[in-house]
Amino acid sequence: MDFRDTPDEAEFRSGLRQWLTETLPGFHDPGRRLEALRAVIAADPCGRVATVEPEIETALGSEHLVRVAADLTARVPRRMSFLD
Repeated sequence: MDFRDTPDEAEFRSGLRQWLTETLPGFHDPGRRLEALRAVIAADPCGRVATVEPEIETALGSEHLVRVAADLTARVPRRMSFLD
């Protein structure tokens, strides 16, 4: 299966890029989210870390999936989507 753009599709997408922006930059970046979680855990600003230890362990135990996601993201071409 070939997912490459035809020349017309590539020209169309190129023209759209100047008008489109990422709505929530970094939203689909699990590594960034995991680092943010670690920072909040370390700071414990609301004093709740002790009450959610199992949830924290589950989240941190999934760190290997961050590397899998990063690998897939690097290999799959980025595409625009319109979710109206």
